Amino acid sequence: FPVTIRWREKQWKFYQKHGYVRLLTGFKVYGPMRRNNTFNTPVQGSGYHVLQWTMNQVHKKMRKLERSRFIGEIHDSCIGDIHPSEQELVDYWYWLYGTQKVREHWDWISVPLTVEKEHSEIDGSWAEMSECGLRHFDGIQTFPSRQRISENPSSCRWYVGSRGRAGHQPACSGSQSFPVLIS
Repeated sequence: FPVTIRWREKQWKFYQKHGYVRLLTGFKVYGPMRRNNTFNTPVQGSGYHVLQWTMNQVHKKMRKLERSRFIGEIHDSCIGDIHPSEQELVDYWYWLYGTQKVREHWDWISVPLTVEKEHSEIDGSWAEMSECGLRHFDGIQTFPSRQRISENPSSCRWYVGSRGRAGHQPACSGSQSFPVLIS
């Protein structure tokens, strides 16, 4: 891939001259870096910012919910305790902000993004999550509906990216699982 090789060389030379690398989100990352860090950091850092932006937007919306709670981010995934009655709405918000609005916010995202989700049984453990697949709200594919309705929330994890969990890549290179990354 000659274009990639040239870009990597350009990144390395820029870092050697200036002592930092730039992310697509506008941030500068300073500090000691090896050669491979100078081209991994802009991709991974920008991908994380896409995930962070999505989480912030969804968290603002979730504050208005009565039974579901945003927990945080762990290993490039958004974590929440989601009540079954609010599940579809929260799924929609992650899809909307993680695949549509983020592309309006940052026009440099040039690949389609998807949302991938895992969940536990109601009152279940984060250690025992089941894959739900990709979430689309255009009628193509949706997560399976829950068979059991309870007053208690289940644990949910979303990834943001374009290739899903198995090929987890930062959003700027085409991955988001909901994810994000935002894979």
